[in-house]
Amino acid sequence: MSMLTLFGKPVVKSRRTRIWLVVLAIAALTFVGREVKADGLLMKTNSDTLLHHVSTVVHVSINEMLASTVVDLAFLNTLSQDSIWVKFAFPVPEKAVVTDFGVYKNGAIWFYKVSATDTAHGNQGIPQNDETLREYLGPNPFVIAVKIGRGLAKFRLKYVQVVDFRDGFYVYTYPLETSEVTTAPLDTFALTLSLTSSHQILDAECTSHPSYNFELVENQGDLVVFGATFPVNKDVRVRYRLEQPGIEATVYSYRTPSDPQDRDGYFAVIFRPPSIELAEVLEKYFAFIIDRSGSMSGDRLRYAKDAAKRCIMGLTGKDVFNVIWFSSTEGAFSDTPVPASDENKQAAVTFIESLRASGSTNLYSPVLKAVQQADPSRVNQIVLLTDGYHNAGPVLNRGQVITRITQANVSGARIFCFGISQGADLSFLAKLAEANGGAAYKIDTADEIGPAVLQFFQAIKYPILQVEGVTFEGVEPFEIYPKVLQDISTGQQLIVTGRYHEGGTGVMTLHARLRGSDTTFVYENISLADSSVEYPFVRKLWAKQKIDYLYQQWLAQGQPEALRQQIIELSIVYGVLSPFTEFSQPEPPSTPVEDAGILASLQASVNWAAGSPTVHISWSVSPASDEGLVDVWRQGPGGVEEHVARVPLSSGGVVDRAVEEGKSYRYRVVVTDASGEVVATRELTVRVPVKFGLSRAYPNPFNSSTVFSLSLPNRTKVTVEVRDLLGRRIKLLLAGEVQGTRRLQWDGKDEQGQDVPSGLYLVRAVCPGRVWIRKVALVR
Repeated sequence: MSMLTLFGKPVVKSRRTRIWLVVLAIAALTFVGREVKADGLLMKTNSDTLLHHVSTVVHVSINEMLASTVVDLAFLNTLSQDSIWVKFAFPVPEKAVVTDFGVYKNGAIWFYKVSATDTAHGNQGIPQNDETLREYLGPNPFVIAVKIGRGLAKFRLKYVQVVDFRDGFYVYTYPLETSEVTTAPLDTFALTLSLTSSHQILDAECTSHPSYNFELVENQGDLVVFGATFPVNKDVRVRYRLEQPGIEATVYSYRTPSDPQDRDGYFAVIFRPPSIELAEVLEKYFAFIIDRSGSMSGDRLRYAKDAAKRCIMGLTGKDVFNVIWFSSTEGAFSDTPVPASDENKQAAVTFIESLRASGSTNLYSPVLKAVQQADPSRVNQIVLLTDGYHNAGPVLNRGQVITRITQANVSGARIFCFGISQGADLSFLAKLAEANGGAAYKIDTADEIGPAVLQFFQAIKYPILQVEGVTFEGVEPFEIYPKVLQDISTGQQLIVTGRYHEGGTGVMTLHARLRGSDTTFVYENISLADSSVEYPFVRKLWAKQKIDYLYQQWLAQGQPEALRQQIIELSIVYGVLSPFTEFSQPEPPSTPVEDAGILASLQASVNWAAGSPTVHISWSVSPASDEGLVDVWRQGPGGVEEHVARVPLSSGGVVDRAVEEGKSYRYRVVVTDASGEVVATRELTVRVPVKFGLSRAYPNPFNSSTVFSLSLPNRTKVTVEVRDLLGRRIKLLLAGEVQGTRRLQWDGKDEQGQDVPSGLYLVRAVCPGRVWIRKVALVR
């Protein structure tokens, strides 16, 4: 299998030899800023003239929490020139990776290639003097200059992302809020979203447009949003929950050993926290360090103070905190950290309001004070916000500053540095964060301070596990990124990517600290595919993380040319943009016509109505048409493509019964017009899940025992166990091969025969490719 979902269980550390993934402390220098939503736009170069946006057709495929988005946008050029240069811009989500950009020519897509650029920002940045685009498109815009003729201009953009995790929900957003630029509705808008999971999907809904409903069946859901003269006044937002306990890991892998240029495999592991109601949030020590030197006067200090106040007010009652200021000297709200009571938080807000800008920049003393106040029994988080260079204080040598602070940081506090504008010493901040397990962020303008800091704070607000590293047994990965693994909280997921020479099955262990004590989470039977093409985007996720790491090193090491060239080479080879590359002129397509504008919604679903699986391929057409034929082809695990059916375009779909459970199929849908000419080609991948049923427990809640049944249509290896809310195994109920229906009972005891206390527990059943979870409440 190329994707496997697993649960970790805390165990006692083993003395067996392990292959350690070396966790080097390196800052993730990220460009952050104002979060502004917008659909794509086309603007005449050197002008504020917007071309008429005709249509947007979006296809989203979400597997667990990885989303792939394909957007086709059409614009109408009615200007007098035969050909003009325009600027295509799109607000790519902040953590997404652009995988392709292309333009339609003569019915086919010409995809652009990545090449080096002389500019410092490439296509992922906006020129500093282009305030309109900077304000409109937010922190991670995709911008490119293209030449178009009169009439219709059509573009395709593809990107992949890890879906945001907020308060127990996964939230996918397609940006469609364009009111800052135009309120004109789209002539046509169509969005199709396919959601699949190895777990039962809960509460899937389109929260932005509630009149559009999910078609949801256990572990698969489909949504279609479609309309003429569609309003552009709000984003399309989808949220869903997965039935999962503990800290879960999903492994995606990709390897094509037949490729002589790239025979090694790629993998991505995403560690997902439980929802906030199931998580046991850890107590934290939080220190906010504010630069109030003379250069911070005006908007910079005002926005910094506002961000600090909002972070302090967001602390929970279990936390302790302090606020430290510095200029030539330093001071603090309190001599020691204080509990985050309502009274203390309000007093801290008053203290922050009293700060005024003056003096030089002494970074050493305040950071040293913050790390000395850290508590080893808590999660320690220090936020430093500055716009200058360290130039005052008892220690002036920057290397000594970092060394002494790191040596004093015996409690393992993570230091997060926010550098404002070009005046900040980004190299120093990156090295300071690198040495102390944190991250460094660059903020361009004062008004971006609040959104950047608050977005960061929301991600770390509810920590549940302090992560130290990951090890593997049985498989041998290499080139693992990022080099520093951030803590897991209810507001963010941990993503690790890497490479491997040969596929295989092994054991992965997540090493962490829980309330000052070492603990491990073991994930058994992880699979790195020996041959799989199901998740090609994993290559680009790995390349993006390596490029980010090398860029951090380029900044920290004084911008050496050798590292710059290495970044450019990686960017070109993997087709992932970097600060030193851009998309160049497109090349002629080598694939058939691919026009998403004809098949406005192409989707697949798996049904078990007759006891065996069937795949339903369905579509709608834009613009509506009864003419033409559709040929559907299927490629199974053996790699041979077979013809499934030829049907009229107006039929709306076909049914494929020649599929097997537990296998993946790639379908190719070809549309021909009345003359026999191919007018559209689309592809989609369908995984047929194993039919798997775990009934709900009865009685529930229970006192002495509860009963449930397990149903498997074919003989399958399965494990059924009871776990607590942290994912720790309480009792193994079944392990072996099962076919048919098996009645299971739990008597509320652990594996030693001892009664477990009252509380919420999870019954978890696992077979290849499928996990099912039921909640049970024990009341003594």
